[in-house]
Amino acid sequence: MGFATFASVTSFAEQTRAVANVGAPRSLDAINKIDFMRETLDHFLRTLININLRSIKNANLVVGDQKLILLAVKWSFIIEYANSIMVLLRTENEQPIFGLLRSMVESYVDFRNLMTIPDYEKSLEIENAQQREKQLKYRDRASEHPLVKIFFPSESAIDQEKLDIAKIKKVATEQNIKSLKIIDKFQKAQMEPEYYTIYSHLSSQTHGNLLKLLDKKFNVNNGTAKIRVFTEVDDLTLSPLIDMTAGILASCVEAISNYRPGMLRTNIRRLKLIVKTYRERIQSF
Repeated sequence: MGFATFASVTSFAEQTRAVANVGAPRSLDAINKIDFMRETLDHFLRTLININLRSIKNANLVVGDQKLILLAVKWSFIIEYANSIMVLLRTENEQPIFGLLRSMVESYVDFRNLMTIPDYEKSLEIENAQQREKQLKYRDRASEHPLVKIFFPSESAIDQEKLDIAKIKKVATEQNIKSLKIIDKFQKAQMEPEYYTIYSHLSSQTHGNLLKLLDKKFNVNNGTAKIRVFTEVDDLTLSPLIDMTAGILASCVEAISNYRPGMLRTNIRRLKLIVKTYRERIQSF
């Protein structure tokens, strides 16, 4: 999977815990090491975001190539998620990171499949068409609701949408193209282990047991009864996920370069050196 570090998250987490000496009071040296690791990861992520932004802005996109355009769209989503994660890290609002990273991984799965699975873009098209069809059916049932009047287009535009959806469904039926469940997408991307581990972990952090989520998001001081909302996420939890985010970004640039040689102006050898340098620096802690 190129630079993506899903498989190494466990070892990275163990390494981070070793630095912190979990189970014992943290020494000043351990605290300094964790702070330095976080600063290094912050710079690593920012560097990869900038490389991706320059790469996609200077990419030689071909008008009319639907798959290439869709790849660029998925890639831009990945960059936007990573940039939002960076902002949250720097403002110390870490809790929403899990949901953003979950969406980022979903986009990365689509990104990988678009390059390797024939007609994958058509399965995404029928998936979107089916979802939109459900929305339009609701609109027909509740046309007088004020929200429906705000968020749905004019009658003529809706009629055209229904025709477009019918055409997409007809082609999908003729070519036996179906929308895919999320687990099927991961399996096609050869990422089934990631689905049952990292993706499930991110999902539980976002949509898990209510009492557990309350415990994570609220900090109650038993002495004063004060409640602090959105408690800080431990660096030990975040560090391997930040590294993984940077790895996904690097993997996207490498994958596009291999998929369409000449499309990007990015120096892949330099990119590999940057990733290698940061990873060695992190592992030296």
